[in-house]
Amino acid sequence: MCGQFELMAKYSEIVEELGDFELENPEFLEQFNIYKNGEGSAFHFVPTSKLLSIKSSNLNVPISDGNLSNGNPSKEDNKKYLEEMRWGLLPNWSNDIKTSYKMFNARIETIFEKKSFSSLIRKNRCVIIGSSYFEWKAIENSKKKIKYRFSPNDKNLFLFAGLYNNWLDKSTGEIIPSVTMITKPAIDEISHIHNRMPAILSHSQFDIWLHSDIKTINDVDFLYNQEIAINFEEVV
Repeated sequence: MCGQFELMAKYSEIVEELGDFELENPEFLEQFNIYKNGEGSAFHFVPTSKLLSIKSSNLNVPISDGNLSNGNPSKEDNKKYLEEMRWGLLPNWSNDIKTSYKMFNARIETIFEKKSFSSLIRKNRCVIIGSSYFEWKAIENSKKKIKYRFSPNDKNLFLFAGLYNNWLDKSTGEIIPSVTMITKPAIDEISHIHNRMPAILSHSQFDIWLHSDIKTINDVDFLYNQEIAINFEEVV
């Protein structure tokens, strides 16, 4: 699982690394203070926090040999949107916003089986932006755990694969964008700390995840291929 992560970046750094975006709601950036004095701000996210997520306007481009198969899709077709979302998925069937706290992670092994995720994997994929995440290592014969921070080795940002849904709160009429982070078995280098980890996208996988036509579990095999080197350190 992954239940805590951080973002330490300026908006200009996000754009420099990932490209430009459309803003679903420009006002929400002010809440993150990422323009303040031109300096980056540190944000610590836990379930029910509002976070930054990137979604696409086009999720129906076929996959071919692990790449986008239609040559050079137009910039308009593959427009990306930066949006504020609540961490913790709210499925359409949910009648209570508290559901989101229980659905902040989605196991890659079952995203095509569970009704909360099976329709979203085909049309509502997104990328959650972070700069580090945290896990706790259990100590044998002890209730104490050791906290670790994981960060990318040669990039400023982690790109976490996610699924989102725009949930209607029937009591207020408000539409709430919500998101879950996909997890997978941990790679060997960090499995001694925790047996699960987020599905982390490389820059080459970023567009594939956002724009490709994903229909079966085989189409997400590339999420198992960990292309980003990860540093980890104990948090004192």
